[in-house]
Amino acid sequence: VYGYGGIGKQLVSRLLAFEMNVIVVTRSGLSLDSNEGTKNERETGFVRFIAASEMSSYTGVKLADTFFVCCSQNAENMGFVNKNFIAQLKPGVLIVNVARGGMVNYDDVYDGLLSGAVGGLGT
Repeated sequence: VYGYGGIGKQLVSRLLAFEMNVIVVTRSGLSLDSNEGTKNERETGFVRFIAASEMSSYTGVKLADTFFVCCSQNAENMGFVNKNFIAQLKPGVLIVNVARGGMVNYDDVYDGLLSGAVGGLGT
């Protein structure tokens, strides 16, 4: 889950209900809530926070079956979901964009769909 604002938090709580293991990417790699660590220690599923700067080297992101984009759009992350980003993900990954449309380079995602690098896009 890329972004941990209001939507990202709600999404994570629902994913945990399905006993999923969740990786949350934030700018700092830390939860925005001081109590979040204790809330996330559950018997079913877990949440791990990583910094956006560490995402390309973090193995868990490369193994993700689904990647949710939940962050706010700004000048720094326009077109964030592009061919370079897709190349870092697991082949056949599902990408779900619940953020603004400018976060996605649709031409690159289309190429990824044709090649099998992307298994599907929800937006």
